[in-house]
Amino acid sequence: MLAEEGLIRENPGADTDSSDRAGRPATELALNEGHYFSAAMYVSIEGVSAYLQDVSGKVHRSLNQPWQVSFKQGNLFSPSVFSAKLQALVGSLCAGHDIEVNVLKSVCIATQGKIAQHTGIIYQSQLLDEQNVPLASMLKNALGVPVHLYNIAWCSTFCFNVFNQFEDSYIALLLGYGLGTGICIDGRLIAGPDGLAPEVSHLTYDKHGPVCYCGARGCAEQYVTYNAIFGQAEQAGITLEGATPVEKLHHISELLNVGNPAMLAIINQAGDVLGHIAVQLMAMLDVRHIYLNGETAILHEYLGAAIKEALERHGSTQAIASRLSITYEPDTDVATRGLLELTNRSFLV
Repeated sequence: MLAEEGLIRENPGADTDSSDRAGRPATELALNEGHYFSAAMYVSIEGVSAYLQDVSGKVHRSLNQPWQVSFKQGNLFSPSVFSAKLQALVGSLCAGHDIEVNVLKSVCIATQGKIAQHTGIIYQSQLLDEQNVPLASMLKNALGVPVHLYNIAWCSTFCFNVFNQFEDSYIALLLGYGLGTGICIDGRLIAGPDGLAPEVSHLTYDKHGPVCYCGARGCAEQYVTYNAIFGQAEQAGITLEGATPVEKLHHISELLNVGNPAMLAIINQAGDVLGHIAVQLMAMLDVRHIYLNGETAILHEYLGAAIKEALERHGSTQAIASRLSITYEPDTDVATRGLLELTNRSFLV
């Protein structure tokens, strides 16, 4: 049936060893391109990257729409405007490949914030001016196709599980424009009620610290995002070279390597914040490995050392610190690859 639909084909030239079996010789099957399309969108405070892919995993079209969203500047999206922007991007993806939106098997969105992945509700996001936004149902009603919502850090950790041979239990910290956390215990990703991914970015590090978009003060995210680090560097009188966050982070790495005291203090504090998070998690879970990924993880040598120091200061995690491994994942597209794989698994053939 799948062959008649044109979805699969036999690959008679493949090297298949069927000498130990009776009956029809083994034949390799391959997915044909150009069937069963789905759309994936990676949505952040910096913009959207949208992809049109088929069931074989081939990306046929991609679009990028940058924007600048800032809680401090008060230019957040209303749910209706946000939904309309995403609808327009899906329409553009499909129109550019000459297909109708209603033929899509699914639309999958990865975004930041407190995401109920099972119900498609954004409880809180630094993109939106409202809470408890049922984004998945809004888009499903507008587009007429199934819509799935994921936390970006969940996509990243999912990718680790699928494509890498990591330990059974670990914590993955996604460090970039936000702070994302994924937890894997005995090979299974951990989620809370309604599919809530672990949201530890709002653990209080300093109750007198800077105001967070969630309304609290001193949340961990206010110290470890690259924008937070850039802002602290500016306050310390450091002019960072580079036009992009990655270029600025490379300059920070250079400053750290020559022992710039102000920059060392900023990054040591960011590492201490990550250690504060690790203490909360590792005191409860028998996890002995942390993976640092995302753009800011380029500073892993300094961040990792500060994390271990923070664990060594607490009696409940001192023993863990001595056997803890911290690994740097240099691929900054881990979350996108996870999203594309989740999108391809979001519907049944």
